[in-house]
Amino acid sequence: MPTCLLGQQLSTPQQQHQQQQQHQQQQQQQQQQQQQQQQQQQQQQQQQQQQQQQQQQQQQQQQQQQQQHYDPDCPRFLVQQFSQQDGAAVLGPGRTLAALEFAAKQPYMSRRGLRTALLLAAVAAAAAAACSSADADSTSYRVTYNAEGSSETRACFKIGANELCQASETQSECCMDDTVARPKFVSLVIKSAGPACATKKQSALKVKWAVGSAPGRKARGDGASMLTIPLAKLPAAGGTVCADLSASTDAGCSRRDDLCREGKCEYTLTTKPRKDTKKACCVTNYATINKVADVCNGACLSVAECQPGGCNPVTGLCDAPPALAEGSPCAGGGTCRSGACQAPGEPDTPPNACVNGACDSPNECQASPGECVDGVCHYKPVDDEFKKCHGEEGMCDDGECIDWDKQF
Repeated sequence: MPTCLLGQQLSTPQQQHQQQQQHQQQQQQQQQQQQQQQQQQQQQQQQQQQQQQQQQQQQQQQQQQQQQHYDPDCPRFLVQQFSQQDGAAVLGPGRTLAALEFAAKQPYMSRRGLRTALLLAAVAAAAAAACSSADADSTSYRVTYNAEGSSETRACFKIGANELCQASETQSECCMDDTVARPKFVSLVIKSAGPACATKKQSALKVKWAVGSAPGRKARGDGASMLTIPLAKLPAAGGTVCADLSASTDAGCSRRDDLCREGKCEYTLTTKPRKDTKKACCVTNYATINKVADVCNGACLSVAECQPGGCNPVTGLCDAPPALAEGSPCAGGGTCRSGACQAPGEPDTPPNACVNGACDSPNECQASPGECVDGVCHYKPVDDEFKKCHGEEGMCDDGECIDWDKQF
């Protein structure tokens, strides 16, 4: 009599194959889960890195703001303690002018405490005025190459008196707000002038410098690399200074390329002393002569951000960065579609839309060429309406290839 094994079944080859498949599927699932976990970990790491970068950027911005608004002569946070026995209060960051005046009127205030409180009230008022003045937008001076009016034998520079202050200038005499009267200019000194242009014999050189609307006059050269141009005729609001080299008697100083070495003009701009501080402003920087800016200034067509071309403001060339790729985000929250920025909510661009005013090549059922009308390409159908297409599977119908077997 055969033995009966309860709870156990004999496996057939087919069942073994199924078990192996299940085991392989489980392994694949485990591998997929591991890959997903790794991807999640990578995403978390990337998010953490992005958060750290954002925090660092915020800290840098805060530091820059603190540097730009910090003024050691502005006692924003006055902290001065007085003895309660002298009848004075504590002046701290939370104390205001009204609180000081209130404390000065109290019956327990002694003469000494009264004098001290009133003095601090005046200091606090002056500090508030100084701080509010320091917080206002301040401007400084800059000298830049001016392509307008420049040529191969003429170099013009723009002297701006309303440029934003840099972080390094916030505590200098050149950083002023609207309440400060602008001092008059003294001179513009070019420190990297070409040797021929910096000659001491400026009268014989016959190079004239026109300051503002005044007639051209000679500069002063040190015979090495320094040119000094007096700016007494330039308005306090700034203006243009142009060097006319067309009548130069020295071939080494007859073109604008000869004016500064490698086209990089190191300059020092000075003013007369300010009325409020009795100190003069002195700015030292570089002004680069960019010849290509003449071509870029007006010769480049203005195009949208989703289209190629245009003027590169950095290099002065008519080779703006490449157009954004199809589907890339553009200004205003839209996306680039067929060379144009499509705003959110607008319908999708039709598949036969013109791309930069041109149409794609026609298909085998369309006559060439296509015509762009109102941003959409229109094609004429081929004359032979029974022309076969897609090999032998379809037939042309009104410019489209129709597979009749699938249609009917």
